[in-house]
Amino acid sequence: MKTLSAQLRSHVQGTTTTLAMCWLIERGDGEIYAFTEHDQPLTFSLDGGASHTYRPESAFVRSDISTSAQLSVSNMDVEGVAIEEHALSFPLMLEADIRAGLFDYADLWIFLVNWADLTQGDLPYFRGKLGEFQIEDGKFKFEVRSLTQQLSKRVTEVFTEECRADVFDSRCTLNSADYREDAGVDSVIDNRRFVVDTSLTAAPTDYWDGGLLVWETGANAGLRCEIKSYFPGAVALSDSIGVTFTQGTGGNPDKITRSSGSFIADGWRAGMSAVITETVANNATRGIASVTALVLTLTTSGSVVNATDSDVTLTSAETEVIELFLPAQYDIEVGDEFYVLPGCNKRLATCRDKYDNVLNFVGEPFLPGRAAILDYPDAS
Repeated sequence: MKTLSAQLRSHVQGTTTTLAMCWLIERGDGEIYAFTEHDQPLTFSLDGGASHTYRPESAFVRSDISTSAQLSVSNMDVEGVAIEEHALSFPLMLEADIRAGLFDYADLWIFLVNWADLTQGDLPYFRGKLGEFQIEDGKFKFEVRSLTQQLSKRVTEVFTEECRADVFDSRCTLNSADYREDAGVDSVIDNRRFVVDTSLTAAPTDYWDGGLLVWETGANAGLRCEIKSYFPGAVALSDSIGVTFTQGTGGNPDKITRSSGSFIADGWRAGMSAVITETVANNATRGIASVTALVLTLTTSGSVVNATDSDVTLTSAETEVIELFLPAQYDIEVGDEFYVLPGCNKRLATCRDKYDNVLNFVGEPFLPGRAAILDYPDAS
């Protein structure tokens, strides 16, 4: 129910009004953004809270708000300009912040005030949350959804084979401080890959896959990234395990194969570089296009003397490398500090072997699946 002061009610019911719409956005990190559709800044305290200056530098347009007397979700589309840097002392929506997800699901209050007399209070207009942003050609677009959206969420749990707890949460009970490791950036390969300045836990090779990296210093400070992989150190493979270099033919790229073991288990990933040592003409640092257990496909062809050479030494050109699933939102710099936490794929074997935490596994891995429902006695 919307309530307003007697003075504002009388003003709204008058023949001429001086109303202006205001927007208050509060991100998950506590950052406040206050805009108004008036042509002058307005300083106002919403519901007796902190006072904010609502600026006209909104740089966005909105659609009409679709509402219903039922419990359906009210929504509105908003489009605006995603600027690259602050042009004013007042914070605007930066493209980098939007891409970092800092505005996703932020709280939103929309209300009306009498700009000629702000002491009359406010008229509530809309309360909801921002949806996910889309950015294209320097413009952003997002959907605003009312609080009734929360009623569509599932509040009960279903039976699942995988664990429904998140690693290190209250149901998992593991203490993240026991698994945290701190490090810094030694050198930067690109905005997804960098070399760390200290060795992290190396075994098993997938220990950090799906884990969390939290930046503590640098331009990305406070942001979180998901870890795709960690390559712990130099891996040298020789003909002792049957490593063979094969020249590509018919437009196919050069390849390196092995007769046993697994390139994937050893930590090799597409996009890495490898130092190949065999005949003098073929010695080179080559990029890796794709990886299977027994085959490395190279990105380029070298000056090949031997079409097939089984006297090959293969060494990783990159050591102590962290690769992120997505590029960091801001440039990674040498010396940036961070900490990492290992990931969990929510499987019983991982809970048992990696964390020794089966007693707190929140799942039903032995529950019969759909195949059991369709099963029936065999008449024969």
